[in-house]
Amino acid sequence: MIWLASNGGVQQIDPSALATIGQNGTSTDVSAVQRFAQINSDLFSNDIRVLLPDGKGGIWFGADGAGYYDGATWSSYSTVDGLAGGIIQAMTIDKAQRVWFGAEQGLSIFNGDAFFSLTEAEGLPNNQITALLTDRSSPGNIVWIGTGGGGLLRFDKNQIQVYNRSNANLPSNTITALAQDADGSLLVGTDSGVARFSNERATSIRPIGATQITAIAVGENRVRLDRHGGQRHLSFQRAGLGAIYQPGQFAHSTCHQHFGRSGRRRLDRMRQWRAGTLP
Repeated sequence: MIWLASNGGVQQIDPSALATIGQNGTSTDVSAVQRFAQINSDLFSNDIRVLLPDGKGGIWFGADGAGYYDGATWSSYSTVDGLAGGIIQAMTIDKAQRVWFGAEQGLSIFNGDAFFSLTEAEGLPNNQITALLTDRSSPGNIVWIGTGGGGLLRFDKNQIQVYNRSNANLPSNTITALAQDADGSLLVGTDSGVARFSNERATSIRPIGATQITAIAVGENRVRLDRHGGQRHLSFQRAGLGAIYQPGQFAHSTCHQHFGRSGRRRLDRMRQWRAGTLP
C-alpha cells in the first residue's frame, strides 16, 4: 500500500489503482483510496508529519505524539507513555526491531512494551532530534542521530559518540538530513551544505554550497532523463536547484533548464522513462 500524510489525516492507496492514472482520460477509482482522520477513525492526530512502515504490514505515524496502525487496530502514544515531548520529526527501526522517535524535546526508543527516552538531562548534546538513520552496512546495531545544534551522534551498544564541526569537520552542527551510500559512508545534510562522512571525518561536498539541505536520496535508479550507466547517484534537494552527484562530477539543474521551451518534449521523455520504454 501507498500512504500519504497531510494536515488533514492520512490516505491509504492501492498501488494497482495508480496504473489507471492518465490512461484514456481516466483517474484512480476513489474506492481504491481510504482516508483516515480523527472524525472517522482512531487516528490520534490529523496533522501527521512522518510515516514509517514497519515491514510487517503496519505503519507508524509521527505528529505531536506517535501512533501505529496494523491494518485493523489503532494505537497512540504520548508523553504520558514515556515518549519524548514535542513534534515527532524523524523515525527509524533498528536491527533489533526497536522503533526510534526523534522529537523536538528528545529521543525515544520503543521496544514494543515501553519507551526509553534521552534528553539533555541524560547527556544528549541537544534535545532537538531532526534526523534518524539505521546503519545497514555495519555488522552491529548502529543508529545515527541528527540534532538541531548538537552535531551528529552515533548510538552503538548504549554509548553515544558525538561528531561536530570541531572534532569531525562537519559543515554545521545543525543536521537536517541523513542518508547512506552503498559503500557505507553517510551523506550528512546540514543548514550549511552537505558532507560525506566516513572514518569519523566529514568532507564537505563544496559544489553544493553553504545552503540548507532539506532532503537526501540515494539510489541506483537514474535521476536524470539521460542514461548514467548504472552508477550511483545522490540527489540533493534545495530551494530552486537540483544537484546530481556522480563520483567526481556534479550536474546542477533548475526548473527552467528542465522545463523551458522543450518542456513538453522532456515531459514525454519522462513518461517514457517511467514506463521503461525510453530508447
